[in-house]
Amino acid sequence: MLPRIAYSRLRFYHFVDVQDQEMGSLEDVILDPENLTATHIILGGGFFEEYMESSGQIDDIDELAPLDIIDKIDNDYIVLTKQLEELETTDKEGNLPVNGFKYSDFVKLPLSDLSGEVDGEIFDYIFNYDDSYVVLIHQGVGSALMADQFYQKIELEIHIRHFSVKDGKIKLAKDPESMVAEVKQQVQPKSMGKSRVVIN
Repeated sequence: MLPRIAYSRLRFYHFVDVQDQEMGSLEDVILDPENLTATHIILGGGFFEEYMESSGQIDDIDELAPLDIIDKIDNDYIVLTKQLEELETTDKEGNLPVNGFKYSDFVKLPLSDLSGEVDGEIFDYIFNYDDSYVVLIHQGVGSALMADQFYQKIELEIHIRHFSVKDGKIKLAKDPESMVAEVKQQVQPKSMGKSRVVIN
């Protein structure tokens, strides 16, 4: 079982199978297109293997580890309950064998909220199954807060139930005014630094 953990932190772990065989590190994550829960970890090889794949010298094939086969975290290692050979893989073009899309593709999609298109950036994902969160910077919210002396960088950690993906776009079912109000309820104005606000 994977504990609550950020994508940015998960990238520093190495994965091993039930036989203690090194499997690689985090290459990407697969998200369910219906509810944006993470379903699989995509495992990449070492630097040399990734270089060979990117240069076309070998096929770009990566293993997929479903989240439900994660056994435990042991220091810098995440231990799986299956062997490497038992895992599904991408095809030689890197296409997925399961329904879903890559997190790396998700963060590149245009973002809009209830007021329209958003100038912002999704920069992290907090894994916790159906209680996961998307972390982003929303320039409209930040600009509105600056008028009230909130000069710090505001990070919004928003529950995945507020998001959907339709027609190649991310829809955030929140309006800037309500997010500004939630920021003001949780943090005080600062002249520098950053503050993170959780929106459930």
